[in-house]
Amino acid sequence: RAAAEIEKNSYWSDKRHLLRKLCHRFGTDFNAHGIKRTFKYRSLNEKKQYLFTTNEIIKALASRFPMCCLGFGAALGLRRDQDLIGHDDDLDILVALPQKEFPSLPAGLSRIEKHLRDNGFKIEGGFFSHLWVRHPDGERCDVFVGLIEDDGRLSFYPSARNSLATDILF
Repeated sequence: RAAAEIEKNSYWSDKRHLLRKLCHRFGTDFNAHGIKRTFKYRSLNEKKQYLFTTNEIIKALASRFPMCCLGFGAALGLRRDQDLIGHDDDLDILVALPQKEFPSLPAGLSRIEKHLRDNGFKIEGGFFSHLWVRHPDGERCDVFVGLIEDDGRLSFYPSARNSLATDILF
């Protein structure tokens, strides 16, 4: 939110290059999430460890919710560049749930939150479409919930409804 405000505010937008230079000096970037340590400042081993802990979250989710995978920027960067996107700072997990069993995103998020807590993960924030989940080793990722609608297509917020084919994503 802070990044969006700075982009809109002419005083700060004029100073944006100075802010980015200052962030760079401290191994951070200014992105949509605020001032964060992005992947371009992480070593290969740090990125591997982050992927490892995220995969442990995926395995825990898959034991109850089989349609889950890396998503959004994480999937794009790994597919396109065989690396995490340099200006990104977190990993996203997508979990698809049948709408017949979970009629709304809050219903799905609630069940996922309980499952993750029961498996030793910490929930640090809940939002309309996703959870902030922290692995016991310290890394945090976003877990997004999508609904598989009657036609078998997926709806993930903020994507358009029915915009993804289940068989393509999973």
